[in-house]
Amino acid sequence: MKNSIAVAVALLIFVFFSIQCYAIDVKSILGIWLLDENSGNIAKDSSGNGRDGEIKGNIKWTKGKFGNALEFPGQGDSQVVIPHDDALSVKTFSITAWVNLVNNGSYQALIEKGAIANDVRNFYLAVTPEGLLYGGFKGDAGWNSVLGDVVADKNWHHTGVTYDSKKILVYLDGKSYTKLAIGVEGGIDPLINDAPITFGVTNTGGGEPAQGIIDEAGLFNKGLSEADIRSIMNNGLQKSALSIQHLGKLTNTWGNIKSF
Repeated sequence: MKNSIAVAVALLIFVFFSIQCYAIDVKSILGIWLLDENSGNIAKDSSGNGRDGEIKGNIKWTKGKFGNALEFPGQGDSQVVIPHDDALSVKTFSITAWVNLVNNGSYQALIEKGAIANDVRNFYLAVTPEGLLYGGFKGDAGWNSVLGDVVADKNWHHTGVTYDSKKILVYLDGKSYTKLAIGVEGGIDPLINDAPITFGVTNTGGGEPAQGIIDEAGLFNKGLSEADIRSIMNNGLQKSALSIQHLGKLTNTWGNIKSF
């Protein structure tokens, strides 16, 4: 019994000091796809929420920024599809991912949730034909997007977009961009829909296919802070988000040991 308590205390202390600087709210995590499987046609959701994605088309497993990743060929039938559920219909959000992209002169969709029928977008992170990162959503008043800098240059970049119900921020390698390219800022709700989340295309119809590598994708139901985004960029999703969940499990274990 004493040995069990000592082990639990040691684990709690170790994990606490390992992650005390990474204060991302566990409840805000909708999905984390580390993309480290390196085989098969399933992109597993490491958050524990069960939002696994189906890998379709000619996507290949390859070396990523951290471990393994998925390489998209720039073809509309090549996509990762994560089924809709109501928790994904969010009014505030954050998307993060590492990417290594080719500038193919076309729009490229990275991570989106949108319906093809009436061209709605609950949220999106994408690339312009000029190779610039941009992201946002579509609301009742139209498109609401922020334009960043060059991302499609065959180099690794950390990307993100956040919306806290007032301001859209696009992040490229830790630098934030707030000037709107389209639409207006503040007090607007995204148009929610029952479409799936897609990686590599704008919707399941195959529009705006991505060409390049996507790694370590995360989705959250709130606008993360700049400190959160930088933590994810510098430390990875494993340490910045998933370790906090592990701390919660250890805390439960400690409670069980105490009550034993």
